[in-house]
Amino acid sequence: ERRCLEGYTQKLRVFGVPPAEIKKCETVAQAKSKLDAVCEQEGFEVPFLQIFNIHRGSREEASLIRDFAVDPMIGRMAADLLGVDEVMLYQTCA
Repeated sequence: ERRCLEGYTQKLRVFGVPPAEIKKCETVAQAKSKLDAVCEQEGFEVPFLQIFNIHRGSREEASLIRDFAVDPMIGRMAADLLGVDEVMLYQTCA
């Protein structure tokens, strides 16, 4: 729930919604409703929700994502596909 709310408030910041208005969004439903209204007013489609740094946290899912994201074998495959010596993980998001 908290991560989804962060995702929606991030989109509101991108659209230039004033911080005071964003702070009024205390629930996912409020933030989604605000984003829907902003997009309708501006003539945009509602963008997909993006949640950043999903590898952080204490939940089992975060641990699994972290283990996968930093697996040396996955890094080696990515570097080979890109034709480079090494790669660096910039961020995890969903």
